[in-house]
Amino acid sequence: MKRFLSPLLILSILISATCFAYSQDKINLTGTWAGLAYTPDGEDSFTAEFKQVKDIITGTMSTASGSLNNSQIKNGKLQNGKLYLETVVFTPEGEEKVIIKGTVKGKNVSGSWEIPNSAESGTWKMAKK
Repeated sequence: MKRFLSPLLILSILISATCFAYSQDKINLTGTWAGLAYTPDGEDSFTAEFKQVKDIITGTMSTASGSLNNSQIKNGKLQNGKLYLETVVFTPEGEEKVIIKGTVKGKNVSGSWEIPNSAESGTWKMAKK
């Protein structure tokens, strides 16, 4: 019985890993996205241009207010349906790093954003155009 369980366990692990890898490949954020950021000053619409290679996300983001103006995405990652991005926001005091986190649900992504060196934070949502 022990000899039968080991190959069965290995087969189960391989099937699970293959299904997980396949589901990760199905999420692709490459393209143009439109969204709304909810800030302490109100709503700010934005666009994002993403390019995804495996789990790495690159691209730019711009807001209607100009706080993001073709800001480059840094440290962009998509893992297990969770998005993590860093970019730079332009403020009267200068440039500030912004951390953006979200969850992918089909052609929609939503989550939170924060400026670590300030008390500013909020939520956001976007959809693929």
